[in-house]
Amino acid sequence: MKSWKKVSVLAGAAAVAQGAQIAAVLLLTALYAPDAFGVLAIASSLSAVFAVLVGLQLPFAISVVSGGERASLLQVVGLNALICWLIALPIAALSESGYVIAVMIGSAVCMSNALKALAVSENSQRAVALYYLYRAASIIILQFALVDFGIIGLTAGLAAGETVAACILIANLRRYMPAKILLPARQYWRALIRHRAFTVFGVLQELVSIFVLIAPLMMADFLFSKAAVGNLGMAHRLTYGPASIVGANIGWVMLAALGQGSRAAGTSLASIRLFATVVIFGFFCGVLAFGASHLLLDRVMLGKWRLALELAPYLATAAIAFVLSVPYRQAIRVRRKQGVQLIIDATISVLMVAIALSGPSGMVSWISMTSSLLVAQNLALMLYVNRIFAKTNPS
Repeated sequence: MKSWKKVSVLAGAAAVAQGAQIAAVLLLTALYAPDAFGVLAIASSLSAVFAVLVGLQLPFAISVVSGGERASLLQVVGLNALICWLIALPIAALSESGYVIAVMIGSAVCMSNALKALAVSENSQRAVALYYLYRAASIIILQFALVDFGIIGLTAGLAAGETVAACILIANLRRYMPAKILLPARQYWRALIRHRAFTVFGVLQELVSIFVLIAPLMMADFLFSKAAVGNLGMAHRLTYGPASIVGANIGWVMLAALGQGSRAAGTSLASIRLFATVVIFGFFCGVLAFGASHLLLDRVMLGKWRLALELAPYLATAAIAFVLSVPYRQAIRVRRKQGVQLIIDATISVLMVAIALSGPSGMVSWISMTSSLLVAQNLALMLYVNRIFAKTNPS
């Protein structure tokens, strides 16, 4: 299956799943207060950090290796995810802390990412497409079911849904899975050292990149009221939710294409159909987010979500820039140029902290400035990748 068709299959299923989850927001907002959406947004953001720390970026390495080495990496990720999830479960049950639940979410997402990389590498896009559908169904059902959990109900439902979805994906991909989850300690450490471009430099770079993405939300938790953060969480969910899913689909396909072919696969990056798919779905995410914001927040939910309506266009613009940059981010991983991305991300992080310390006048001002920085970050990444491919493949 060609790259653009793979992206279309995966993104189509993801779009249906996201549509169902956005529709569920209508009823969830009647059951949960804005504060609960704030807790969910914070936990979801932190889970991205824990997913990196648990998986050590090895899910990305799975896409560019083959055979027994792929099985070893899957064992490493699976073992890490299982241990962290089991440790976090009793602590989360006792403390009812969204931060601890974020560890469970991150562990489940990390395992799912490794399995999605395996599926795409094995040309099993159908398994990933189905994953998005039953993942959405699991999360929606469990978030409704756990409404009695109060302010952490949404977050607990997300953790349970992600875990259920990961288990189903394991069952669907069992023919590609290694027979045992355990592996010798020497083989474990050898895998980490051999792929240190991912486990060391990749982790450091990704953590800084994630900080850039979640900083507007995390810092807002200290700068503004809980209700305002809840509105930001809602707007973030309607914009970055679809964008992250579509971006991930494009990313896995792009990484597999670059990894299986020549490391300097400029033709894959420059594929007209693939790039057109990126643009179309990136634009679709922005239109969907902006339209849903007006329909759901302005006409249906009214007063308590009015701020989310004002924030959504800024976040949608940054989300579109992120989706457009995804193929370039994967090219940087394959070419092992994470150091340059680290410099760009670190610069943006410093600027965000400076804005926070200056004391923004309000939430809208804060999000407009940070969204502008995110757009600049993604443009810088795309320009850099175009430059290195131009040097490698001069016309």
